[in-house]
Amino acid sequence: MNLSVLCFGEIVSDLIDGGNGGLVCKVGGAPLNVAVALKRLGERCALVSSVGGDWFGANAVSYLKSNGIKHFVETIPATATRTAVISHDRKKERAFQFSPGIAAENALSARQIESVKSPRFGVLYFGSFPFARGKSLSAFKRFVCRARKSGIYTVFDPNIRLSVFDSADSARAICKELAAISDVVRLNVDEILLLTGVAASSGRRMAAIEKAASVLTVMGPRVAFITDGGNGSYMYHDGRCEHQEPFQVRAVDTTGCGDAFTAAVIAKYFNKGRLGFAQPTEILRWANAAGALAATRLGGADSMPTKIQIENFIESRSRGGDKGKKKVLSTEMSTRFKSKGRIT
Repeated sequence: MNLSVLCFGEIVSDLIDGGNGGLVCKVGGAPLNVAVALKRLGERCALVSSVGGDWFGANAVSYLKSNGIKHFVETIPATATRTAVISHDRKKERAFQFSPGIAAENALSARQIESVKSPRFGVLYFGSFPFARGKSLSAFKRFVCRARKSGIYTVFDPNIRLSVFDSADSARAICKELAAISDVVRLNVDEILLLTGVAASSGRRMAAIEKAASVLTVMGPRVAFITDGGNGSYMYHDGRCEHQEPFQVRAVDTTGCGDAFTAAVIAKYFNKGRLGFAQPTEILRWANAAGALAATRLGGADSMPTKIQIENFIESRSRGGDKGKKKVLSTEMSTRFKSKGRIT
C-alpha cells in the first residue's frame, strides 16, 4: 500500500540566475517540492499552504493542478507570495534574497490551521517557514500532537534561512520546539550544528555530526538524516551513525536537492507503512541518488526525479557510471546561512 503524506508549509517562487544575465521563474518551496517529488515516486500526497493574491500565487496553484497534486491552498489577497532570488557561484553554491519579509505563509492563522480537513494520511511533513515569526506556532503544535496521537508519523525539515527569522536565536528556539514533536528530522550539517550547539572541527567532522545527532535525538526525534553536500549523507538511529558516500554528478543547480533527498527518505523509510522497513544503507543510497539527479536540472519542483529515473541512475552507477564524472554533490550544498554568514 502506498503512503499518504500531508505536506504542510510555504510556497515560494524561485527566481533563478539562468547564467545569461536573466532570471528564470520556477515554482518551489520545500513542502511543494517534496509533494511533487513524492507524487513522482508514486506516493499519494497533498499540500496545505497559502499564497498571496498575486501572479506568483496564481501560477503556483496552476502548477499544482497541472501536476496532479492534491492541495488545500488558501489565497490571502492582502499578502504577497514569497519570492527568492537565487544566485550561484562557480562551485554552484547558492545565495538567497527573500522578499517580502513577511509573506503569505506567515499569515496562516490559528483558525486556518485548526480548520485543516485532510484525507486520511500516514505521514505529516512540515518545515519552519510559516512559524519563523512565532505566529501560530502553538496552534500548529497542537495540530501535530493530535496527528501523532492518532498514529501518524511526523517528519520535520527545518530548512533554515536566517533572513526570514527575527534572529539566529529565534530560529534555534522555534526549530527546537518543532523537532521535539517530530519522529524524523531531515536537516543539513550546518542546521544540526546550529540547533545543538556542537562545534565541528575540520579533522573530526564525522565525530561532530554523530555527537550533534545524539543531542538532537534527545530532544524528541528518534531518527535524524543529515546531508553534507559533497561529503555524502548520514542516518543517526538507535545510538549509531550510518554514512553513505555521495554520487558524482555535474551540477546545474542545487536548488531542491535536499527536498528530493527528503522525499526519497520518506518513501523508503516508511516503506509499506512500516517504520524503518528498509536498511539504512539502502535508504541513504536511494536518497543520495534522488538529490544527485535533482542537481542536474534547473529549478526546485521541476527537478524532482521519478522512481524509474532513480532506479536507472543507481543501476548505471553500479556498472561503473561514475567514471569521468566530476564529484560535486549528491544531496545539497551547505548554503542556507550564506546571507548572514555561517553559524556553528
